[in-house]
Amino acid sequence: YAFCNRGITYSNIDSLDEALKDFDEALKLKPEDVFVLNNKGLVHRKKLEEDIAEKTFKAAIEKMPEDCYAYYNLGNLNRELGIEDKAIKLYCEAIDLDYSFIPSYIAKANVFILNNDLKKADEDIRQAIEFMPQNSICYTMLGYIKFLSQDYKSAVENFKFAINNDINKTPELIYFCALSYFYLEDYLAAEKFFTRAIELSFESIEALYSRAFCFFKLKQYDKAIACFSEVLEKDNSFTDAY
Repeated sequence: YAFCNRGITYSNIDSLDEALKDFDEALKLKPEDVFVLNNKGLVHRKKLEEDIAEKTFKAAIEKMPEDCYAYYNLGNLNRELGIEDKAIKLYCEAIDLDYSFIPSYIAKANVFILNNDLKKADEDIRQAIEFMPQNSICYTMLGYIKFLSQDYKSAVENFKFAINNDINKTPELIYFCALSYFYLEDYLAAEKFFTRAIELSFESIEALYSRAFCFFKLKQYDKAIACFSEVLEKDNSFTDAY
């Protein structure tokens, strides 16, 4: 696996041609290795060589029809190409092979969210949570689904669970939690989460403005003026701040 692992390392640093050379060497030693084929397909996808990527993933399926990752990777390729019906079908085939294959549930939910089919997205994410109850990505997505559904109370509950289980403390996640509190008119909680997101280098003029508006609603006018001024220093065309 030395060639394969070095190829993956090359891929991670975007030395894609070097990665392909290593995967080819690995396949010379073990032509049936679908793990190598899947990783080779991912590199071709990175290089925007969609036709070669598709052939590579299909080769993996041909060699091992029970490999759910090949169906999943081919599904992702089709989703990126805008062939969403085919992507959904491939994700479902991966799930048929392994009912607990969480990446396919998440990928399906993403497609449904983009098409505003929030009910189906909700069903897929809840199914994924059954298999991995502490997964922060699943709870982030469920929070986002509830946010889009304007169920801000449920959104807060899911975002907070995700934050508590997210070792990276993703600033975007914290921002959406703040925004949910904001729409619930809980300005005290919203301000705290906006501040946390900003402290984590969340680059958003809307976050700065929303925090200023929270201070205004909390009658902390000195802080509100300072924050509105900061917004205008960064973007004097942001007319709401005036």
